[in-house]
Amino acid sequence: MKNKEFEVEVSFVFKGKFFIKAESQGQANEYAEKHCGLVLGRDLHSSLPDEDVNWYFPIHPEQIIHTIDEDIDKELEAELSCDTIDVLQHEVSYTYHDDWDGKPTETDIEYLEGLIKEGYNQGELHTLEDDCETVHSGWWKIL
Repeated sequence: MKNKEFEVEVSFVFKGKFFIKAESQGQANEYAEKHCGLVLGRDLHSSLPDEDVNWYFPIHPEQIIHTIDEDIDKELEAELSCDTIDVLQHEVSYTYHDDWDGKPTETDIEYLEGLIKEGYNQGELHTLEDDCETVHSGWWKIL
């Protein structure tokens, strides 16, 4: 019997903290957004001076396996369970894995605009709530 190939959607979520010297929490948030990041296969990084930033992130992410029911048409399921927004004249569907009913932030939309301009048509979505602690993970896709 020959093995079949199956698609398995997996998210790896790194949750940690940056400690940033700034004049206000808002400025620190802005610095984190603009100057701090992580690229798969590389180190956590910041373009801020070393004396102005430090961080704590565990080295192992949370692994989330998203199960797919083979009997359900994924496209139909996505259309029925997703909300939509307009991004760069595209109708974009989005859904969060934890069934959170919030919407992508302006920062998320700017990120999606950049991805769409680079030619992407779907991907992961991670929305940070106003408390700067809670992250909701999900998926976006151009319809």
